Amino acid sequence: MSSDRERIASKLREAREYLGLSQQEVADAVKLPRPAISLRETSQRGVDSVELKAFAKLYQRPVGCFTVVS
Repeated sequence: MSSDRERIASKLREAREYLGLSQQEVADAVKLPRPAISLRETSQRGVDSVELKAFAKLYQRPVGCFTVVS
């Protein structure tokens, strides 16, 4: 079973890819370095609540979309 961090990472990556955004475009929008986006999408680093809110806004999805276990 995947960890919460892995599930959130996967959902973030899927949302970005669905919108056709590059990691660099996301990094620029949320004001993080591009490698930081990669680390979060591969669950090597967690996402804090402020970052998650910024991702949700950019991806036009509710925060719960990334945190609710389906």
